[in-house]
Amino acid sequence: MKLWKLGFAKGKINPHPVYEFAAEKVVNGRVVLIGDCAHMATPRTGAGAYTAMVDAVMLARHIDKYMPSHGIDKALDAYNSDGTSRAQDLYQSSLRLQSQMLSASRKST
Repeated sequence: MKLWKLGFAKGKINPHPVYEFAAEKVVNGRVVLIGDCAHMATPRTGAGAYTAMVDAVMLARHIDKYMPSHGIDKALDAYNSDGTSRAQDLYQSSLRLQSQMLSASRKST
């Protein structure tokens, strides 16, 4: 922690905020959110590109499962339910990780 404080004092390290969120819904009509538009976690999770790919695959699976027999609206409803659940899980994991990191950094000072 002393190294960080020295870095801040010398202007070599600049703090920046870390944002985390999960959308309350990932489908609105025929607009579908995936990746960081749907959920955003601390970079420490390493989940950015991975979760965007999972979102795309899951959207495709729901479309494949429900089309053409049930229609696109059913597919998007199913994706919305699944997508918001995964977004909330990522958000909660991110908050826990952020809390652990802050707790550990306070112990080392």
